Amino acid sequence: MTHAAGISLGSDSKRYFRGTMPRIAIATIILMPLLYGAMYLWAFWNPFGAVDRIPAAIVNNDTGRSSTGEQVDAGDQVVKSLIASGQLDLDEVSESEAVDGLAHGKYYYTITIPENFTEAVESPNGDNPEKANLTFTFNDANNYLATIIGQDASEQVIGQVNSTIGAQGVGQVLTGLETAGSG
Repeated sequence: MTHAAGISLGSDSKRYFRGTMPRIAIATIILMPLLYGAMYLWAFWNPFGAVDRIPAAIVNNDTGRSSTGEQVDAGDQVVKSLIASGQLDLDEVSESEAVDGLAHGKYYYTITIPENFTEAVESPNGDNPEKANLTFTFNDANNYLATIIGQDASEQVIGQVNSTIGAQGVGQVLTGLETAGSG
C-alpha cells in the first residue's frame, strides 16, 4: 500500500500565520519598503531649502583700490554682506584653507573673489569697463547633491552681490561664473 505524500496548502498556511512572530515578519516584509521609500522622499523633498546648512568657504583676494582719494574694497563689502545675510553657511578663509577644505570635504564649495574685483566693479565709471568675476568651485567627489545645491546657492550669491554693489551705482557687473568640478 502506497501513500501519496502531498502538501495541503490550506493547513500549511494556517500553521504559518499562527503566533505573533510570523505575523511580525510578514508585517515587516510589507512595511519596510514603504518606510524606506517614505524616508527617501522626505530626505529629498526640498534639498534647496538647505543651502544655509551646507558649509562653504569664501576667499577674498580683492586688493581694493583708492579712487577719489578714499580706499574702496568691494570684495570686503561683498563678504560682509553675504555672511551677514545668513542665507549661506560661509567661512571666510585663506585660499589654501579653502582648497584643502574642499579636497577633504570640510567645504562643499568655495567662492573666490579675485584680486581685481574692486577695479572691475568701479570700471563702468571709467574708460575701460571690465567684468567683475567670482569663481565658484565645486567638488563632485564629496557630494553630488551638495554640488547641485551649491550651484543653486551661487544664483543667490550673484543676486546678493549685485544688490550689494548696485548700491554704488553699478548695474549688472557680476557676469562671470566659473565652475570647476572634480570627480
